[in-house]
Amino acid sequence: MALMVGAMTIHGIVPGPQVMTKQPELFWGMIASMWLGNLMLVVINLPLVGVWVTLLRVPYRLLYPVHHRLLLHRHLLHQ
Repeated sequence: MALMVGAMTIHGIVPGPQVMTKQPELFWGMIASMWLGNLMLVVINLPLVGVWVTLLRVPYRLLYPVHHRLLLHRHLLHQ
């Protein structure tokens, strides 16, 4: 959301409730893009429900160190 506000500000559009009345095509385009993005996330995640359930079955005592090891590895790679 902050990126959209920043982009609107850069293009000289004052973000706020007046966007609905002054530029309805922009407003409804943003609403449609959010709906489309949510629909895409549902389509992508529905086949992966089994993966998420399997991941939830991993004990926390194993998952926590692996997660932090991956974060540390990523951090060290991007320094």
